[in-house]
Amino acid sequence: MTDPLLGLLDFTVTRGSTPVVHRVSFDLAAGEVLVVVGRNGAGKTSLLEGIAGLHTDGGTLRCGGVGLAGASPRRRLRAGVALCAEGRSLFPGMTVRENLFLGGFLWRRADAERRVAGFLERFPLLAERRAQRAGSLSGGEQQLLAVCRALMSGPRVLLLDEPTAGLAPRYRDDIAGLVRSLAGDGAAVILVDDNLDVALGLADRVLALSGGREAFRLTRADRPTPAAILEQLLAAEQRSEFSGRVSHV
Repeated sequence: MTDPLLGLLDFTVTRGSTPVVHRVSFDLAAGEVLVVVGRNGAGKTSLLEGIAGLHTDGGTLRCGGVGLAGASPRRRLRAGVALCAEGRSLFPGMTVRENLFLGGFLWRRADAERRVAGFLERFPLLAERRAQRAGSLSGGEQQLLAVCRALMSGPRVLLLDEPTAGLAPRYRDDIAGLVRSLAGDGAAVILVDDNLDVALGLADRVLALSGGREAFRLTRADRPTPAAILEQLLAAEQRSEFSGRVSHV
């Protein structure tokens, strides 16, 4: 049996002094896309940031058989875990090309240059704007640039937080195409996106969170729909609320 590319066991995340993700466990194989769903505040972003090493974590985290629990963000990036955070986090005063190049800081300069050239060739829109400051791009162009910059490190596991938020359909299609291409090349992707139509079209599996805990799981075979997921999330929250009332009786 092939070892999973990414493995979490009883994984916990604490922001400051507040636990926000509680004992989440799953394995993710090469080429799989896992979509994480939940209401606002459910712990989706905290889970991605915790895997990337931005908050205190506990439990087990392994990538390619290497233990990463407690490791620095840089060590996790070197192990193949890359985060494209919500809000793009570009350097607005730097050009498109410079932003891309910074994403390849782990590579030798010549290798980074080749990777930049590859993304510019794949996306003529970015190539046309290679010398333009990132802050002057449209929202869709900035998001495309942010995802490409995350891919510059050549990740084995890509964590994508709300990559299609507020984007026009053409840019959503570009992002979806990148996810499919990455998975097809054998990487694993964890996707958080409120556009469930787009997200579910990419998902091999779905992990639902409620209150920082696993609420339920679905697979592609379950043919999940946005309406069904929202219904199950509501039911999970009602069960949790009922359980909390009973425990205090």
